[in-house]
Amino acid sequence: MSKRLTNFQQRALFGLFGSVVVIGAILASHEPPFNYFFLLLLLAFQAIALWEYYHISKVKGYAPLSRLGISFATIYILARFFTINSPYLAFSSELVLYLFGLTAFVTYFTQQQKSIGNLAVTIFGLLYVTLPLSLFIDLNYGLTKNISEQTPLWLIFLIVATKMTDTCAYFAGKLFGKRQIAPLLSPQKTVEGLICGLIGSCTTGLAFVWITHHYELSFAPQVSYIESALLGLIIGMASVLGDLAESLLKRDAKVKDSSSLPGFGGVLDMVDSTLFTTPLLYIFLRLKIILS
Repeated sequence: MSKRLTNFQQRALFGLFGSVVVIGAILASHEPPFNYFFLLLLLAFQAIALWEYYHISKVKGYAPLSRLGISFATIYILARFFTINSPYLAFSSELVLYLFGLTAFVTYFTQQQKSIGNLAVTIFGLLYVTLPLSLFIDLNYGLTKNISEQTPLWLIFLIVATKMTDTCAYFAGKLFGKRQIAPLLSPQKTVEGLICGLIGSCTTGLAFVWITHHYELSFAPQVSYIESALLGLIIGMASVLGDLAESLLKRDAKVKDSSSLPGFGGVLDMVDSTLFTTPLLYIFLRLKIILS
């Protein structure tokens, strides 16, 4: 039991340190040259997470084009970043994706054995890891065209709400959990933990609106208390699904963690929930802007 507690404490320290570094980078990301530190941190997180995903697929018996995938994923993130403020680079990220798919197919022209599975695993890595994380750039810089309305608040809200869901669900599950929600994928996840996790995410949404209004912080688009609570709820549900999705991959490959470092589950373990919550927040806010 103490060994498990020690392992949890190590993961908690890694998670706390990582969250502090990420939030600090986000807060400073609108002041050059710290915007490039934010970019480098994002590139590092997505590259390591993608490498860990490819590692899981290799354990399962696939042979993905890891270097090719990580290289094009890095170029794609760079293209998204520089496209935000440069209309001359419009469609560059789409071009990167096209060239990635084309190159992956050409590479397998001489390696026909298991090409369907390997191609699918290689390309899915960008869909699963890189595309959701690339939306960090849009949430931070590209939600509105008005520079004065650009703010890191939505991105910070996303991270806090996602982590609050995980934290509340974990401790509530430990204290009160009885009914499992996915015993084959994650035996420790319970209905009681899920409910407390959703309460935590909704509370984060309400607190976000109160804090921004109380301190008169500028952010766009504006949301009401009801909208923010609803947003917290869907982020909470997506967070749990994202965690279970990675558990599905690890269970299939029969690996415990995405990284072999002791006391550290891996970067993919850190961002798995975010891979599902980020697209939902982006879609919600884009619809809010379009309909307003």
